[in-house]
Amino acid sequence: GEEPATLTLFTRQAYDATRILLAAVEQVIVEGEGGILYVNKQALLDALHATTGEGASGTITCTPQGECATGLATIYQVIHGEWVQQ
Repeated sequence: GEEPATLTLFTRQAYDATRILLAAVEQVIVEGEGGILYVNKQALLDALHATTGEGASGTITCTPQGECATGLATIYQVIHGEWVQQ
């Protein structure tokens, strides 16, 4: 197997942002003629702004302005050569 990826300060937030965006696209994507896929920009923004739920970084609630921050930051300290969550 492969070694697990290194966690960074924003790993959880990046995971949540990706999950939120993909879920919103999945909600609003439309198949047009010939199988061409379309995403309406306003519909995507509305879906993103309506996002709520639990994520890897905490409870996520997006505002109408698009702020989806959880306010949670994870702090690590190196102790004896190992990353230790504080």
